[in-house]
Amino acid sequence: MTLQPDKSRTLEELLDPGYPLCRDDVIWAIHALKQKAAEGNVRLPELPRPRLMRNYYALAELSLLLLHPASGKGMEQKEWKALLREASHGMRDADR
Repeated sequence: MTLQPDKSRTLEELLDPGYPLCRDDVIWAIHALKQKAAEGNVRLPELPRPRLMRNYYALAELSLLLLHPASGKGMEQKEWKALLREASHGMRDADR
């Protein structure tokens, strides 16, 4: 991953295949997801339990990869984005 995030990006833009994610982008995205959940401005209550578990698993995996960078060293951008897409399911504007 690259080093400097673009703070003006949205979650949808971070998931764009052409956008080069960095560690700070992932941290920003996790924080944004936490904020959306806290505000209740999401479809989470409508999602079935297995879908919620996939969201939680992906969020936990992203968090652990950030805590232990060596674990995610060989990961491609598309793998980071896949986890971010899973973690944010039902929380992005595109999901409404």
